[in-house]
Amino acid sequence: MADLLGQPDLGVDDSFYDRGGHSLLAMRLIGRIEAELGQRLSLAALHLTPSPRALADALSPGDGDGDSPETPEGHTLPDHLVIIQDGGARAPLFGVHVLGRNEEFYRPLAAALGPDQPVYGLSIGLLDSRTPTGVRATAKLYLEEIQTHYPSGVVHLAAVSLGSYFAFELARQLLAAGRDLGLVALFDAEGPAGRSRVQGRARLGAHLGLLRRMGPAYLGHVARHRIETLRNSFERRRLEWTGGGGALSIEALIAANQQSVERYTPEPLATPLTVFRAGDDLFDSPEGLRQGLGWAPVAAAGFELIEVPGSHLSILQEPNVQDMARHMARIMQRPDPHESGIKGQA
Repeated sequence: MADLLGQPDLGVDDSFYDRGGHSLLAMRLIGRIEAELGQRLSLAALHLTPSPRALADALSPGDGDGDSPETPEGHTLPDHLVIIQDGGARAPLFGVHVLGRNEEFYRPLAAALGPDQPVYGLSIGLLDSRTPTGVRATAKLYLEEIQTHYPSGVVHLAAVSLGSYFAFELARQLLAAGRDLGLVALFDAEGPAGRSRVQGRARLGAHLGLLRRMGPAYLGHVARHRIETLRNSFERRRLEWTGGGGALSIEALIAANQQSVERYTPEPLATPLTVFRAGDDLFDSPEGLRQGLGWAPVAAAGFELIEVPGSHLSILQEPNVQDMARHMARIMQRPDPHESGIKGQA
């Protein structure tokens, strides 16, 4: 653990998460534990035993025979579910697939929604050649997790960017299993029909507007985006050449997920979608707004497009997340979770 964190002074009772650990490092730690000790640990178990001493006790012989670990109350821990905010009697909200470092995409949102709103994250966890990357296969794992630990009642879903396709498929599978869906929130995500953007002079004007707003920092943002695009392109080509065998890096997992999304053909969903759009994005065209950022063709029950302050990811951080939370609370607290969405922009 100390080696992975790059902190040789890590104490035996120091928390992995308090010393800088996050979800991506957690998955690497889980993979190393299995490779060296032959024991598979879930993300939930790591959250429960985050210090070297607690982790050693949990993995020591005699504490189990390889079955799923348990909480102090004796409940079996989930394999793909992370507790972000527990407690409260409201229907749970599940953040799907893309959670951010140490669930940073959902912790501010959970706090803004208040302590009575349970919030959980769904993540595949371990990164190896057995890790599912297909949209349907991954959604099935998440469905099984929900059905095991939350077998009844309304379920709310939310997802960021690429995770929106996994949330969309999970919603479809939940409906097929007879579950009630409330909010299905997609955070600034491009839909399967594509996100129509402004072109020509309007596009140049958008760039100039952001340059005026952000100053020189915008140029750095553009450079980082292009570097990330090149890195992702390299990983995708490497996966095509190698067939995806062997251990998966974080970068390779992202590239594999993007390939899976491209191969996935979503079927129209018979429950309303709520699409949140970052207000700082100046590139969406009027047609893009009318089409719900590309989700309209698969929104069989309609959609509500809501503009919130912030950029692509800052909509989920303070202070912008407060606005997001107000809209989400309004929808989640509707008496009828199937109340129709609005086919257009809100």
